[in-house]
Amino acid sequence: MRYGNLPAARHAQALAAMRAGIRQIAAALRH
Repeated sequence: MRYGNLPAARHAQALAAMRAGIRQIAAALRH
């Protein structure tokens, strides 16, 4: 595995986590 791929994978993981957080907040605001 190349080191160059690590930052991209971390960024994608962080982006997915941020999306999940936004989705949770949106769901909480709807209720």
